[in-house]
Amino acid sequence: MTSAEFLKGNKSFEVESMQTLRISEDSIGNDYARIFKDVLDDALQSVHVFDAYVAIHHQVLNFIHFCELLVQKAPKLRSITLTTSEDSR
Repeated sequence: MTSAEFLKGNKSFEVESMQTLRISEDSIGNDYARIFKDVLDDALQSVHVFDAYVAIHHQVLNFIHFCELLVQKAPKLRSITLTTSEDSR
């Protein structure tokens, strides 16, 4: 199942607001804290990440850094869920 098929079949997510942030190639200063600053607060209780490409070492490390930020900035956070695809290799 591709990630798009999964998302089409998943009826349990909610979006209160949506913002598009365009990041230019080779730009600097785009860390997780800056990108997610508007949603990291006392109200955040759960995070669901759908990413088909968390498979190799540096991608796993990036996800861990993201989780560390969530834990630091969202004191009421109770769960972080990662849904990814199976590695074809």
